Amino acid sequence: MDKHLRTGLLVSALMVSCCAAAPANPPTVPEARAFLAEVERTLLDLSTFAGRAEWIKSTYITEDTEAVAARAD
Repeated sequence: MDKHLRTGLLVSALMVSCCAAAPANPPTVPEARAFLAEVERTLLDLSTFAGRAEWIKSTYITEDTEAVAARAD
């Protein structure tokens, strides 16, 4: 699955889950911005790791590198 598609699906799932049940005290604008910044950092870290794992798998084709790339996906 394409990395951008996975990211889009993850963000969509987060948005739907956030909208499913409104909290009693909705987050403030700074809290929402902090949450989005954390999500973006996490997605960047995961995407970078997955890209590196895929490159290693493609360069050094072994069962171990394929397992690491599959785990990253």
